[in-house]
Amino acid sequence: MAPLGSNAKYWYLKNLSFFECLTDQEFDDLARMAQMHLLPRKAFVYGREDETHYVYFVKRGHLKIARMVDGRELIVDVISPGEFFGEITGTSIVDEVAEALDEATVCVFRSEDFARILDSNSKLNREILKHVGDRLVRFKERLVDIAFRDARSRVAGFIVRYAEELGFLTHQEIAFLTGLSRQTVTQTLNAFREDGLITFDRSGIQVVQMDELREMSA
Repeated sequence: MAPLGSNAKYWYLKNLSFFECLTDQEFDDLARMAQMHLLPRKAFVYGREDETHYVYFVKRGHLKIARMVDGRELIVDVISPGEFFGEITGTSIVDEVAEALDEATVCVFRSEDFARILDSNSKLNREILKHVGDRLVRFKERLVDIAFRDARSRVAGFIVRYAEELGFLTHQEIAFLTGLSRQTVTQTLNAFREDGLITFDRSGIQVVQMDELREMSA
């Protein structure tokens, strides 16, 4: 990861909504602890069995969190701008990878430093807990989709939920995230295109009829 200068660091931090609740002094203290890094596409933040003791806030770009299950990659989540990942409570050996899907900018804190920030600011603590809760809801929704919905409903729900990331995910990655085969995903996307719901090319998927996709996924 390539570090960014101090001016860029302050600008990026100021534009992360998580930190709007901080006073000027609290923000200055936070900024001194932070590092900003630029990630090229396909770069790894960490790999399997790496020891990590950092929290990462994504300012720009998208990252995927993936694990190996029975010899195949399973994408656990896609992290978008304004979200975070990593270890808040301490150091751990991870069994997953974090990889940039496109050029990304991340703000990095040592876990112990960020834990001290949370201890001293209850409002920021609540914001972080809310975000963690929202991600748990997202995981539950994906499990319900996989367990009970057919392919068209599953892919429609995925497009609605991950519309911002569709320019960076391959059909195979969408298959991993929806619990479908790549062939089924491609057939479903082709059917959606024929129905005028989406268009797609090498640059990604573009939504044409979001309301119809929402209705299909409900």
